[in-house]
Amino acid sequence: DPNEGAFARFLRTEVYSPEKRAGNISLLVGVSMFAASIAGVRVFGDALVP
Repeated sequence: DPNEGAFARFLRTEVYSPEKRAGNISLLVGVSMFAASIAGVRVFGDALVP
């Protein structure tokens, strides 16, 4: 599409591309685990201190 914007082209080629799906899922899992660990330490931080 010649009228496609740069952001739409980026989404099509990098995010929705089947070739890059495994890497995107791996990145998503890593970021999710990092955020969950931060939230877990904030919620249960008192239980970690002896």
